Amino acid sequence: MLVKYPARLTFEWLPPYSPDLNPTEHVWGHTKYSRLANFIPDDLLHRGRTVSDALRKTRREQRLLRSFSRQAESDPYILETTIQSSIAAAVLFR
Repeated sequence: MLVKYPARLTFEWLPPYSPDLNPTEHVWGHTKYSRLANFIPDDLLHRGRTVSDALRKTRREQRLLRSFSRQAESDPYILETTIQSSIAAAVLFR
């Protein structure tokens, strides 16, 4: 794929552990310490549903998402894709 479409793909090498460069960490931090602060689920279904809902709400706040991307110095598209994956994962664990 890289050989066929070299102009479409860009690789960025990150250190092995770099939460400050990963916008996903900012999303999860906001979700965990803001939207889900003091949240105690009744069961796994309740937890999955609540996490999915919190991520969907965060996804609608474009200014907040852009700030996460700016902090991580990354492309906002990457963050949107990551949130989609996180919502899908939360739904799987319902």
